[in-house]
Formats: sequence, structure tokens, C-alpha cells
Amino acid sequence: MVSHEEFEVSDSDYAVRIDLMTKVFGIDAAEPYFEGVPPTAKTRETYTALLHSYAATKLIEKAEALYERAKEANLSLSALTYNEMMTLYMSVGQVEKVPSVIEELKS
Repeated sequence: MVSHEEFEVSDSDYAVRIDLMTKVFGIDAAEPYFEGVPPTAKTRETYTALLHSYAATKLIEKAEALYERAKEANLSLSALTYNEMMTLYMSVGQVEKVPSVIEELKS
């Protein structure tokens, strides 16, 4: 679909592709794909898709860095984005970081 110009790829299509790439080829394939996504398509959906991949593989540093990038991009993050971070922290035993994520979600 991407190579055929008659199809318009939506932001959610990029997000789904990131998720599928992670499942099929691994996070090492999804990262460069995300970086190559057009800047206008780097939305909360695409950031959250990659963040989900990092959380699933418990890559804390990469998840935190991507989370900060999303916030710096002034994206209107969804509850799902915050949930990914809280779930990650809970799964790795860093429960002390959860309250700060909850506060960011509230604001």
C-alpha cells in the first residue's frame, strides 16, 4: 500500500505498521521505520505504538526517552500513552514512578 501512490496512508496506518513490524521482525525493525515516518505522521498514535513495543519488551530507558520526545513535541497524549508507562513501571517493579505519571495524566 505504501508503494502505491493511489493509497493515502493515515496516521493510524503508520501506528498499526509499527505494531506489526515489532511482532513480526522485532523492535530493531520498528525503530528505524518510526524514525522514517514523515514528521506530520508522528502523532500520538505512532508514538504510542512504539512506546507499547518498548513497554512489552521492558526497554525502560528507550520508553522513557520516547515518552519525553512525545511530550516535547506537544502532542495531546491519550490515556493509553500514560497507561503504557504505568504498566511498564509496574511490570519492572518501579512502582514509585507511577504517581508522577498519574499527575501528568491529570494535568
